[in-house]
Amino acid sequence: LAAAPPGPERILLALDHATRHVREHPMLQRMLETDPGFVLRGLRAQFADIKNELRPVLAPALETLEPVRSGAAGVDDLVDWMSRLMLSAYLLPAAGSGHMAEKLTAVFRALTPGSPQRPPRAAARRTANRRK
Repeated sequence: LAAAPPGPERILLALDHATRHVREHPMLQRMLETDPGFVLRGLRAQFADIKNELRPVLAPALETLEPVRSGAAGVDDLVDWMSRLMLSAYLLPAAGSGHMAEKLTAVFRALTPGSPQRPPRAAARRTANRRK
């Protein structure tokens, strides 16, 4: 993740990595199913540590966003919100494996000055679908 350039793509990599790790980790899934109270207590107790781990990875990308540049929100606000989104993805997983990460990255891309509005993967997918 640290090798990815700052910007929306780093956010996508971070979200993909975090959600994939949680989704593919059998013990985390089993703990959530068998003892959700334990999981919630642990998440509450460790939330500050989770944010502190994510901040150095996400901050360079988040600093470029218009809400941060304009002062409407701070980097710490966005790290907090993204951490909460990632935890909710663990607690309430979506049916599609990367849908949330892709859409959230598209939102961040739209908030980044000078960034293309569509990710190259989505544009290529739409072009391929039109040819069918």
